[in-house]
Amino acid sequence: METGLFTSEKLSGLLRFQVERKLVFLSKGFLELLEEFRDNQFISEDDFRGARKKILDRLGDSKREIEETFSKFKVELF
Repeated sequence: METGLFTSEKLSGLLRFQVERKLVFLSKGFLELLEEFRDNQFISEDDFRGARKKILDRLGDSKREIEETFSKFKVELF
């Protein structure tokens, strides 16, 4: 039974969206710091590229793992 402003499906989609949004925000922050380190010559270009790839890979892994976890739950509104 659906009540209120959200359906179970919309709420589930909203939760997924918010979690993904925060993951991207966090990863973007790490990338911006990494760029500052490169621009201020604290790290080399090669180290920058390697660290950037690791951040992006972990973002992708995290998104997949969270989606897998979400798929195991059913959101219901009463």
